[in-house]
Amino acid sequence: MDSRIEKARVLAELGRLEGARELLGEVLAGEPENWAALVHMSLVALRLGEVERSLRCSAVGLRAYPEASCFWRYRAMGFWEMMRATPDDSKIRRMQYDEALRAAARSVELDPVDVDNLRFLAVVQSATDSDAALATLDRALEIDSDQAGLHAVRGVALRQLWARGPEFTEQAEAAYREALRLDPENAAVAFELARLEYDLGGRELALDHFRMAARLDPGIGDSARQYIDKIEEECARLAPVDTADTDEAVKSHPPEPDPAGPTGGPSTRELAAATPLHRPRRSRGAWLLLFPVLLLLRLMLSSCSADSDGHHPATVTPTRQVPPYNPWSDPGFLSDLRSQQPVPHG
Repeated sequence: MDSRIEKARVLAELGRLEGARELLGEVLAGEPENWAALVHMSLVALRLGEVERSLRCSAVGLRAYPEASCFWRYRAMGFWEMMRATPDDSKIRRMQYDEALRAAARSVELDPVDVDNLRFLAVVQSATDSDAALATLDRALEIDSDQAGLHAVRGVALRQLWARGPEFTEQAEAAYREALRLDPENAAVAFELARLEYDLGGRELALDHFRMAARLDPGIGDSARQYIDKIEEECARLAPVDTADTDEAVKSHPPEPDPAGPTGGPSTRELAAATPLHRPRRSRGAWLLLFPVLLLLRLMLSSCSADSDGHHPATVTPTRQVPPYNPWSDPGFLSDLRSQQPVPHG
């Protein structure tokens, strides 16, 4: 391998992306179809936000190596990033999504046991069809159940099915926790888990994970700190008041004995003391109050893209908030270089 490519790899890992891009450009100027340089440049360009450059590199790679699934995945990643930057409800956005889906599906066709191909296909599918994304992830998890990224994407897909019942939210939480167990330094997963915990009412758990995310990745520190400030303000408002005066009043006027006390079973006061004051997952009253709002949101989403049987066709414009995806975190970055270079086409 050209020594400049190795230097570029080291620079990229250190975050010196412009330097890596310059070295890779020198290699490609002399060897336009250099396998390793095209792989690195595709991902360095994506990390720099230079999507068009990345797409050009993947296009060259596909002309030289049309059966290389990694370049189809990089093409899908490029169109995915373009779609995320395009305004909603536009024909261009729909075309970009369709191309991302087509390229991701093609990568899986060429290498159906590559979990990175399956994972990114699930990322794209999750924008329109969570059921299809979960089916793809099930295939990937049968191959490698220890890849944190698979569980993280599964959490995203499951959370989007919250309107079907609270069990989907619970499964999403479990998926995020498994991803964080497998990759304890993953700030993005910690942040998503914290958001879910906050939505479920677990302020203390959410606070811990927001702080973890801010510590691990300064890039999301501002967003995490906004949640931290909000939670701390809420906790301050809900702090218990001084009960000294109340205790004195109770001593001077003790309550009558609880009728259930002498029966040998727990009294109603004991039952009340043993019952958590805040149980967001079991609060039927809260669910009844929220149900009309949840139903309305569900109908708004489904009216945009659902067909008659409730499934989201792959050709519709994605209307959900697309899950975040950092192309540079793709584990295929190194595995592609370790794999045997295919024979150039023609």
